[in-house]
Amino acid sequence: VFMKEESQFSEVVMEIVCGTYEKFILGFRASIETAKLQPVFGYAAHDGCVKSVAAAGRILVSGSTDEIIKIYDLKRKKEVGNLVQHDGPVTTLAFFRNTHLLSGSEDSTICVWKVKEWTCLRTLKGHKGAINCVAVHPTGKLALTSSRDKSVRLWDLTNGNCAATTPRTSEPDVVAWSQNGKMYAVSENTEVTIQPLEDPEKVVRLHHEKKVHSLTFASDNVLVTGGEDRVIKVWDARSGSCSGTSGAHQNRIRGVVLLPGDSDSDSDGARLVGTASSDGLVRVWDLRALAKPVVDHQTARRLTCIAATNVPSGPDETLSSSPTPKALARKSESNDESSHEHAAEAAAPVAKKPSKRTKRSA
Repeated sequence: VFMKEESQFSEVVMEIVCGTYEKFILGFRASIETAKLQPVFGYAAHDGCVKSVAAAGRILVSGSTDEIIKIYDLKRKKEVGNLVQHDGPVTTLAFFRNTHLLSGSEDSTICVWKVKEWTCLRTLKGHKGAINCVAVHPTGKLALTSSRDKSVRLWDLTNGNCAATTPRTSEPDVVAWSQNGKMYAVSENTEVTIQPLEDPEKVVRLHHEKKVHSLTFASDNVLVTGGEDRVIKVWDARSGSCSGTSGAHQNRIRGVVLLPGDSDSDSDGARLVGTASSDGLVRVWDLRALAKPVVDHQTARRLTCIAATNVPSGPDETLSSSPTPKALARKSESNDESSHEHAAEAAAPVAKKPSKRTKRSA
């Protein structure tokens, strides 16, 4: 069960959240100064394996083979609602800031959600297979998706259209944008390709001994990868040279995440990443010293995914207390979209479209 809300939070608390094969989500408060990962909550969240977690500020979402997206308030340590829109397991989740969420599913669609009301603004269709991963461009105007149909698609979120489709020789797994949005990375089995957005012919290729399960950009030009070979590698994204390697775990690495708010102008960006493995360990690594982890915690669970966020202790408009922030988006009984038009928002460039009606429950 969720542990009780604590009052001694500082202004910002870093939390790491993992999903498990055993249907749980596990939360940890990360203290790098004291080298501790303090368990904060453990929750039997779903009726199936947790496939993806994502966090933005105090908002946490999880997706599962039970086809449901669950929403949590990390500050209050409470589940606040469900999103039921997909007709297959929810495989990937990605926030744009704390205003929009993109979800991908084995039903081959991507849903664009407005966070404040938890309405489905648009459903992106075009892939012919399950969605493996979705990544939102730092501007919020573009998104990348990878699919079992052996393609990567670039979506224009200002109009909901597919801007480009790139066939791949094998099934692409993970996609990620660099922090400045000028390049992106795609993993396919043991290989990772890095491509500039403006010059897709200029490709840098990276190799692992076994399949790559996760990757993240630690800065504009530094990529961190992990996978079946149980090691994390740090790469120069411009040259493809490997600047660091660590035998990080005793089993496959299922997730690599950049820890938020950890930047150093003298070290080319952030230096701390978290990893989650099937060996049950959650670990934090300093990319400048990979000989041993900064801190770790054994969960005794088979971890499947990882996310990290800074949870503010002050008031947050996204999950206001009035009305009660409990949302339930139900599937429409008809395949026809509602004629309701969503008003344009100046706060974020993600596009709107007539959508299936959303119900809210108190």
